Amino acid sequence: MQDLAFLARWERNAGRSLSVARGIYLRLPGDARLWLQAREYNNPERVTIGWALMVEPQVKWQSM
Repeated sequence: MQDLAFLARWERNAGRSLSVARGIYLRLPGDARLWLQAREYNNPERVTIGWALMVEPQVKWQSM
């Protein structure tokens, strides 16, 4: 990917790219459809997306 970015003269910044991906994928509604291949789509899996984007699981506290 780095070679392709260099050849295309695209600025490449891993931290910035991760921030953009987090900004998009962590805010997807549950009924969003993500493209897998050809005509195959899937609903977002929050745990998988969080893992891929290196995000700690959020603990939701319940009042007693």
